[in-house]
Parts: sequence; C-alpha cells; structure tokens
Amino acid sequence: MSDTTETPYGFCECGCGKPTSIAKRSRTAKGYIKGEPMRFCHGHQKFPTTEARFWAKVQKTDDGCWMWMGGKDSSGYGTFYDGERTIGAHRYSYELHIGPIPDGMLCCHHCDRPACCNPAHFFLGTKKDNADDRDKKGRNINLRGEKHGRAKLTEAKIKEIFNDFDNGMKKQQIVDKHDVGYS
Repeated sequence: MSDTTETPYGFCECGCGKPTSIAKRSRTAKGYIKGEPMRFCHGHQKFPTTEARFWAKVQKTDDGCWMWMGGKDSSGYGTFYDGERTIGAHRYSYELHIGPIPDGMLCCHHCDRPACCNPAHFFLGTKKDNADDRDKKGRNINLRGEKHGRAKLTEAKIKEIFNDFDNGMKKQQIVDKHDVGYS
C-alpha cells in the first residue's frame, strides 16, 4: 500500500485514485474520524497495488537475477496481469523501472534466463538483434539427424537401410529387420 504522505487528502490510500467517502462515525482503531475522509474506498484496503502484487512474485538470487515465481508460459517466461492486460513479467519490470517499450521491440535478456525480471539484465532489440545475440552465445543449436533428442536412427543405420533397399530388399522386410515403422 502507498504511504499516506503520498496520497492526496480525501483519496484512497490503495493508489486507485478514487475519492473516499466521509466517515459517519469515529473508529480510532481504523483511523476514521467522524466528518473526515476515510483512508480507503470500501474494500480497497484488502487489495495490494499492482506493483506490490508484482514484487510478491519476485525472488532475488545471489547471482543478481530476479526470478519470477508466478505463472509462466510454455517457454518459461513469467506472465503477469497488470490490471489491463497479461504481459511478460520481464516486460512489466522493464516498463516499471525504465519506461515504455517501443512498438516492435523485444525486451531481451543478457543473462539468458527467461524467468529473470532484473531490468539491469535487459536490452531492447529487434527479433534480428535477439537472434544475433543467441547465435553469438552459441545457443542456436540446430539439432538434426542422430543429434536430435528424439532421433531413433543413426547415420550408419540409415545407410544400412538404403543399402538393403538398393539391393532389392522389400520394404516390409526392411521394417522387420531394422525394427522401424513402415513410413
């Protein structure tokens, strides 16, 4: 919640910017004085600000990364609802600490950790800049053939299959011999 010295007199202290109602009776335990504006709009003291919700899901690590502990997309990037839209947590952090991200620009990571939200680890760039950074760091591993994690055949096995086919072996015999699918 915002500090009461930052909130203008008569406006909700949750930061929503709405004027509060006038207290009908004094409740000193809650800080209400009869005839004075209340500290919060009805129900607002229960809701943290957007920034407070963001910080509640960030964990700072010893290596300088601010790891997002909330929801993530399938690529491991944090997702955050800022009250208007769902945005990448790293993009929200950049906008919170540095400023708006121009259209068409990406918020790229120096640290290469998708869940990191530390704006000191970011740089703005185009898709090409991001791809060049990936390639420079050697992370563009284009796995083909037997190097691919789901590969079932080695180069030697493939050559053997082609030799069998070239020597007149029937497809079904090749399938049975090498224990592979017909296609």
